[in-house]
Amino acid sequence: YLAISASIVFLVSFAAYTAASYFGWSDQIEQQYLEKSRIVADQMDSVWVYESTGEIGGDSRETCQAVAGRAVADIVSDTADYTIRYASDHPLGQGNTADEFDTRALEAFRMDPNCSEYWSLIKENDTRSFRYDRPIAMEESCLSCHSIFPTAESSPGNIVGVLSITYPAPQESQLLLTHISLDIAHFLIMMTAVMVVLLLAVHFIVIRPLKRLDRATGEVAAGNLDVRIDPAGS
Repeated sequence: YLAISASIVFLVSFAAYTAASYFGWSDQIEQQYLEKSRIVADQMDSVWVYESTGEIGGDSRETCQAVAGRAVADIVSDTADYTIRYASDHPLGQGNTADEFDTRALEAFRMDPNCSEYWSLIKENDTRSFRYDRPIAMEESCLSCHSIFPTAESSPGNIVGVLSITYPAPQESQLLLTHISLDIAHFLIMMTAVMVVLLLAVHFIVIRPLKRLDRATGEVAAGNLDVRIDPAGS
């Protein structure tokens, strides 16, 4: 019964530890991608704000935010390990059409005005990737182009598109497996050490005194009534 109970405790502890390790490392890996995406999105927002004001160091000019933003996004995407794009479900250009993930993000942004970002680790075309979207609201400066092809979202303040950032994550599963394997190895080493200590404690505290008692009982049964057992165990 003791062995069965110990085995059940070990298996339950092992399963709980493995599950905690999986969810913990999954969340940590996702948070790393999220923080990197937020930094990139903040930088692109700065580009967008600059293009909307058209002023830096006293230099004033008139530039289309969307065109300038896409140009910067294309330059960055060609040299970085991630891609940046602007997408909409009612794009002015075919290359800016929202995909399935972007469409879900747009729905979330329009349903909840407090929702300011949408992300997930997903699998696309047998490839793992981290997707991050941030909403783009219609501004007065956008109407010069968007009013030509008006849509339900072509009013200032409405969510008209998203800034979409994609990080390829093909090694995410392998990285996760590596971390979990190390955690399991540490768990097994720790449990082995605990079991060794417990076995030694049981041997010296329980088994050895019982063996002495068994030998003494045998001698009494054989007629040796002078047998004494030291209570201290020596």
